Amino acid sequence: MMMTLEMAPRKPKTFKLDERLLEALRKVSEINGESVGSYVEMVLWKHCQGVGQLPITEEPIHDQRGGKRPNAGRKKSNNLTSDEDN
Repeated sequence: MMMTLEMAPRKPKTFKLDERLLEALRKVSEINGESVGSYVEMVLWKHCQGVGQLPITEEPIHDQRGGKRPNAGRKKSNNLTSDEDN
């Protein structure tokens, strides 16, 4: 008998959080090279494992996009200073 692992889809959810907490989460997630959403999910996942609500052997689903995409995000500025013009 073949067993398949069905992944639970991610669902968007809105929360109201203290601005100081949001700023701290932004800084910590940046240090860890993750988005705030990914970092918060990992922290909450570990907490729920610690209190026995999720099995220790389970892991959250991973981002299926495969990491940073080429040319994603804001375009870099090409402004030249007067020293660079010469």
